[in-house]
Amino acid sequence: MTPDDEKDEMQSPTQRRDYLDVSYSETRKPQTGYPLQLCQRISQRYFQSHSGKLLDVGCGRGDQARAMMQIGFEVTGCDLSPQALKNANNEYPVEVFDFENEEFPWPDETFDFIYCKSVIEHMHNPDILLSKCLRVLKPGGKAVFSTPDWEKMYQIFYSEYTHRTPFTRKSLLDCLLINGFGDVRVEPLIQLPWVWKFPFLKVITYSLAKLPEFFRRFKNVRFSKEIMLISVGTKSIDTPQP
Repeated sequence: MTPDDEKDEMQSPTQRRDYLDVSYSETRKPQTGYPLQLCQRISQRYFQSHSGKLLDVGCGRGDQARAMMQIGFEVTGCDLSPQALKNANNEYPVEVFDFENEEFPWPDETFDFIYCKSVIEHMHNPDILLSKCLRVLKPGGKAVFSTPDWEKMYQIFYSEYTHRTPFTRKSLLDCLLINGFGDVRVEPLIQLPWVWKFPFLKVITYSLAKLPEFFRRFKNVRFSKEIMLISVGTKSIDTPQP
């Protein structure tokens, strides 16, 4: 947490505040062009498409949903927070419900794609979320799930107090396979677009990641340390419904 974050917390009102208003405030996470860059990479590398019906699970502030719409997808969002409905501002439909304890409010085989960014680590039982995602995915459809890489981020994983379930590359792979996804692969993601464009520069991030914590305030150092995992799985044409 930065000094500005600490100041923000000291000035917080005594009444309960919404998760999105705190963790995704403009002070902590100003809006940037990164969501569009990330979604373009997701659509090209994993979905291999730029159109179709897409469900954004955990749409939150709407950064990813709007980026996917800009690319060309027909987006529907869902979130646990009522604030997500307000954030959508009628630009895309949003359903608000408890992912673990309520059923997804869509018929079987509704969506061509599912994008679930930084959500499964908040689940007490990720299996429930994955099985529901599989149900509403069309046969042949693809789902992408991202989560912090526990092996790289174990020192700060619980700095986000709503984190519940950490994942390694192997455990994330097994989780998708156990819950019915096929053609599963899991890759690390360095959250720096210049590395995606010039992969040979990845070696620079290894050195940046070794710098003391003081330097985490600099974007290139922070995201050289904070590695994500990206997993993609496909719903088999002959996958039985749960």
